[in-house]
Amino acid sequence: NESKYQRLLDMVEIAVRAAEQTIKADGSVKKDQVVDFVSFYMAEHGIDISKMVLTGISAGGHLAMCVAEHPEGGCIDEISKVDAHPDACILAYPVTTLEEGTFPTMPPIFLGEENTTLAPMYSYGYRILGMPPTFIWYSQKDTAVNYVKNADALYAALIKTGIPSECHAFSDGGHGVGLGLDFPECAAWLDLAITFLNENL
Repeated sequence: NESKYQRLLDMVEIAVRAAEQTIKADGSVKKDQVVDFVSFYMAEHGIDISKMVLTGISAGGHLAMCVAEHPEGGCIDEISKVDAHPDACILAYPVTTLEEGTFPTMPPIFLGEENTTLAPMYSYGYRILGMPPTFIWYSQKDTAVNYVKNADALYAALIKTGIPSECHAFSDGGHGVGLGLDFPECAAWLDLAITFLNENL
């Protein structure tokens, strides 16, 4: 109902504010703490967090992958005791590597100019075993992100590791199409993702 949606919007605002408080000295974000924060307050509002799906688009897909791939640290307070690891991921035309094939400006923006040597730690192969079932889609008309070295490469790594995954390539659309619902082929991702989640959650 409307009040529940308003609470969710309030929690999004809380999460943004939490992000502002979870910045490390080197400028990177303590990603898992933000997820813990949101999960804790969802549970407080009676929302089931046992089937959490983390989604991300483009560079946001990279962030979602990193959150899912990197294990949580030790519990430091009541919020971080919540099991906030996502149960599935949906990644749309994602950046999945900060190494060869990445979007050129991603490493310095994400890591900082002085930390680009850390790129392997934030690329798809670093802790692939931490990934939950993952659904990926992209457009073959995407000229911004090299989908062969990003989406396809992540998918191949997931399959090799035995993690349930699907990757769908569509012939219409492009990069930055949002949810792609204005493109007949891309729009099919939604029903495909729902089926995937029903089979893997």
